[in-house]
Amino acid sequence: MASSLFQHKKISTTEAKAKELRAFAEQLITRAKHALQREQQGLLPQGQTIDIHNRREVYRSIRNKGVVQELFDTIAPAVLNRPGGYTRIVKLGTRRGDAGRIAMIELVDFSASRDGVIRLRRKKAAPKPTATVKPVAAPAAAAPVVEEVAPMVEEVAPMVEEVTPIVEAPVEVVAEVAPAVEEAAPVEVVAEAAPVADETTAEEPSEPTTDSEESKENAA
Repeated sequence: MASSLFQHKKISTTEAKAKELRAFAEQLITRAKHALQREQQGLLPQGQTIDIHNRREVYRSIRNKGVVQELFDTIAPAVLNRPGGYTRIVKLGTRRGDAGRIAMIELVDFSASRDGVIRLRRKKAAPKPTATVKPVAAPAAAAPVVEEVAPMVEEVAPMVEEVTPIVEAPVEVVAEVAPAVEEAAPVEVVAEAAPVADETTAEEPSEPTTDSEESKENAA
């Protein structure tokens, strides 16, 4: 975690781990700062230009040469005039799942400046300028659409007029059928008259028989 802190300058972890890391990381930063002071004051053994002893002590805890180089060459010069308090812990609340308390630990000299007056209330955002609504030419474009619909309604009128002759046709048929019924009436009269003729013919044998017929009857 100290290697990640020196490499990224800030990390997020649990609040308990951040407190433990803070003491360990500040000890390594203090050792790097003292090594830089000895190099600047010329207190190194003869023939040395860098403090090899402090670098080896730090390398015992951090096994990454790149991170050790970053600590002595970048972080130590930045905190040279700071008496202590190289890190800051910021609480971030609870974590979803196990409700663990999360915190962020960061290097003070490599973070955004937070010293000075702390504002608890947010500034009200300035109202956005209302955009002027320009007249849209949509109504003008919609007018031709109404004009195109009008001819469609006019075309329906001839269709209704063509239907009217079809309704009158059955009336003519009924008129023609009526004479046919009247003409058929005499046929019924003839049919009724036919039995009358049969009756007349049947009554003809009722006439008196001749003498010859009477004689035949007596002989019988």
